[in-house]
Amino acid sequence: MKHIMIIAGEASGDRHGANLINSLKTKDPNIRFTGLGGPLMHGVGQEQLYDIKGLAVMGLTEVLKKIFFFRRVFNETLTFLKRERPDALVLIDYPGFNVRFAEKAHKENIKVIYYISPQVWAWGKDRVKKIGRVIEKMLVVFPFEKDIYAREKIPVSFVGHPLLDELKGCAREDARRDFSLNPEDIVISILPGSRLQEIKLILPVMLKTAAHLKEKFNAHFLLPIASTVKREAVLKEIHQHAKKFNACVKVVEGQSAKVISASDLVITASGTATLETAILNRPMVIVYKVPVLSYLVLRRLIKLPCIGMVNILLKEEAFPEFIQYKARPYDIFKTCSRILEDRNYREKMIGNLKKLHSLLGEQGAGLRAAQEIWGIAYG
Repeated sequence: MKHIMIIAGEASGDRHGANLINSLKTKDPNIRFTGLGGPLMHGVGQEQLYDIKGLAVMGLTEVLKKIFFFRRVFNETLTFLKRERPDALVLIDYPGFNVRFAEKAHKENIKVIYYISPQVWAWGKDRVKKIGRVIEKMLVVFPFEKDIYAREKIPVSFVGHPLLDELKGCAREDARRDFSLNPEDIVISILPGSRLQEIKLILPVMLKTAAHLKEKFNAHFLLPIASTVKREAVLKEIHQHAKKFNACVKVVEGQSAKVISASDLVITASGTATLETAILNRPMVIVYKVPVLSYLVLRRLIKLPCIGMVNILLKEEAFPEFIQYKARPYDIFKTCSRILEDRNYREKMIGNLKKLHSLLGEQGAGLRAAQEIWGIAYG
């Protein structure tokens, strides 16, 4: 039986992994899939060694707290790979785990394909070279990434972004009706991230911002919970930071595309959600915080002026970023107010969203990635 191992460590990777599995099944519906992932990958047939709920962490201190758990997951997954010897190993982003795992798999003469490059280009070309030494091919989802790997003579293909296939948006009116919201309501979605640490650090800032917006605009708020986050953790933050208006915060499981579709404005953590918001043509502000120690380290290492992928792609801060100590609720509130009230400012932002669409390629990324993987695994 043909056998492909796939490792994803976050909610976005779970979504892309499920899309990829379905695409690979068009080549052979009986192929065996094993590895690390979440409910979406499991739902389309992957045998999970571990679920990603315990894997999605951020910050140096958070990783250190779980170092023995991660070591056990790594070693047991490696033991499985050595024993079962899959035809190919596909790694989806998640560099802290996957880059090291790629090195081990390469030593075992397993074919390694990296699908969706980690943002190593933000750290310098040495990281790019390190990955290039242990993979058969890099499959990238942004055009500029292809040039970065090609310059280092690393085999690379641009396949387009899988979100173009995966997002199932809907009309604003239909989405609002499903959430029992009126067409004339001001609706703001809050996307705090897919890791528990993000919920603890970023969601309180977003909720305090929401309190100002509720007072000024009588706004309603939608908050989708990622599959990697427990509902209780989100409700705890809402109860603590949004007591006066928590009835106006509708918490839903998943459905982020529908939530965004219903919204006039999105307050989002940096990450895949910014691209999701862009594809669905909604204006946004980006809020992000990490533990202080992590920030002090990252500030010295990261070489980019912006952290939101939408802004990196456009090469300017087209969508306002409030990062670390700049993530002050009243300042975010003022920018949100301008987006809601200043038509020209809003239209300019929407114009930038249209530019982004041309940079993400065409639909069919999963099928193109599957074709590349199949060719490497089975010739």
